[in-house]
Formats: sequence, C-alpha cells, structure tokens
Amino acid sequence: MKMFIATRPAEVDGHFVKVVLDFTPPGTPESTEVKNVHEARVFINDYIARNVKEGHKALIVRKDGRAFAGFDTFYKSLPLAVDATTRL
Repeated sequence: MKMFIATRPAEVDGHFVKVVLDFTPPGTPESTEVKNVHEARVFINDYIARNVKEGHKALIVRKDGRAFAGFDTFYKSLPLAVDATTRL
C-alpha cells in the first residue's frame, strides 16, 4: 500500500490535541510504499526526525490501496501529535 504522511502545527493540553489553524499551504505530503508495520514505523520515524524540530505537530497519515495485515491496529496506536523526541 502507499502511505502518505504530513504534519500540521498543534497545541497539546494533556490528552487533547488542537490543530493550530494557519493558512499557509500545508505542502505536499511525503509518501512511500510500505508492506508491513515495520516499514511503516521506519517511514514515520524518519519523517519525524527530518521534519519535526520544535513544538508539537499533528500527525496526518493516510493510505492508498489495500492495507497490510495489522494496519488498522497500527493506525489506531499512532499518537495524535508528535514532537522531536517521538519514535514509534
């Protein structure tokens, strides 16, 4: 399946995440082909390491095509927001 990932600025208050509205273009999400949970984690961790430097960012993940086994459980386990120290 093809996985897309992007981030938006966010504010975190306890367990609540509020996406900060900014009207700048969100940019093109990055994408790659993933076949399993391990490849999905590597892709997301690499994206976070390169793109999330300060503050919190809302994590936006979507897929295209038939999902690998266990995708739904993996997707539900993803944090709503990430910071520079987040690793899956």
